[in-house]
Amino acid sequence: AEKENVLLAQTVKSVKDCISITDINNNIIFVNDSFLQTYGYTEKEVIGNNVSFLRSEKFNELSELIHRETIEGGWYSELINIKKDGTEFPVELWTSTVTDENNNIIATVGIARDITDRKQAEKEIEETNKKLIRAQQVAKIGSWEILFPSNERHWSENMYEIMGFPKDIPVNMSELEKRIPASEPARYKKAMDESLKEGKPYSMDYKIVMPDGTAKYIHDEGEVIKNKDGVVISMFGTTQDITESKLSEIALKESEEKMQSVFRVAPTGIGLVKDRILIDVNQRICEMAGYKKEELIGKSSRVLYPTQEDFEFVGNEKYRQIEEKGIGQVETKWKKKNGEVINIFLASTPIDQKDFKKGVIFTALDITERIQAEEALNRSENKYRTLFQNSALAIGLRTSQGSYVEFNEAYSKILGYSAEELKTLKQEELTHPDDFEITKRNMKLVSDGKIDTLKYEKRYR
Repeated sequence: AEKENVLLAQTVKSVKDCISITDINNNIIFVNDSFLQTYGYTEKEVIGNNVSFLRSEKFNELSELIHRETIEGGWYSELINIKKDGTEFPVELWTSTVTDENNNIIATVGIARDITDRKQAEKEIEETNKKLIRAQQVAKIGSWEILFPSNERHWSENMYEIMGFPKDIPVNMSELEKRIPASEPARYKKAMDESLKEGKPYSMDYKIVMPDGTAKYIHDEGEVIKNKDGVVISMFGTTQDITESKLSEIALKESEEKMQSVFRVAPTGIGLVKDRILIDVNQRICEMAGYKKEELIGKSSRVLYPTQEDFEFVGNEKYRQIEEKGIGQVETKWKKKNGEVINIFLASTPIDQKDFKKGVIFTALDITERIQAEEALNRSENKYRTLFQNSALAIGLRTSQGSYVEFNEAYSKILGYSAEELKTLKQEELTHPDDFEITKRNMKLVSDGKIDTLKYEKRYR
């Protein structure tokens, strides 16, 4: 028995937990080595002291409760104790009584475990969970789990937020299914069933309709979890609210479709080039140049110019203007597939002003008829100018107020005034006084548009 008592004593002293024995007055009568190492006391400093001196001030009031409940059957909880150097630390404490052969309480035993590391780990886990929850809120992501075969479901806090359900009630699948449009459940079930059957992850987008009638777009990712025997025991996944990005995507698609409609039917040629390579052109470009679309796409825009000089001029001038003003405008010539040369007005602007490599949008207007009309007008004006100046008849142009605008050489000779003098004289200064009234009346008839031409005799002075 003595050998067993020695073994027991050595075992108690070597246990890593802090063991203390107190008398019925709660005074310490024994502590093990771990106790002394943990608290920093010597055995002499501890023995005889009331165990309450180990408690932090925050837990002083617990000493009597712990002692009372220990006598009544035992106590367990976590509390804060204090070391010799004043350091407070968390412990997990179990207490029980020691009785004699007559079942009389002769002492109490306390086993305390330093849980500093565990508490720190719990705090870090709590902080990580808070960050995770915040990250889910920011990213509008919720997580979920389905347990099999019970089909029990667990949602993260943000999952309830996304789906629009109160957080304090169990997941109600029947209510959730009411929010999914009729076309979606079959597609959702198919994705889930295939994932469970094949053991592969699934990914899908679907729409739900909230009680207030607003639509939400959801992106789901899920994967199956199997036990060591390959049996599916659960499915874990995430759900993300992608409403904003989806609505932006839909709006962008609608905008692109509208732009494509304009692109297709615009009476003006429209195209996109990157590094002067034709990326896209509309039908009007094809009509103007006489090429099929597939004959132009991917080709250098050089194919449209009659000469290398024209090609380089447009490139240099247009991009110079874009650098300065954000838009380049230039008149040039294109050579059609059949060899015919046409006049073109080009206007260009980059998709991204800071990065021309993203592409340059251009419009092309066939101005051949306008150029031809201008040339014809110039020829007509030249003919008129030749006839006007060389005519033997005196010809002059004057305003309705009687001032001369233009006159030919014959006019100047007949009247006997120099060109400089005629420009300063008015009609009344040139007309004989007796003929001025009739001249004035006739001029008014013409200026009022009552007659187009008028022939009469008059005298000059």
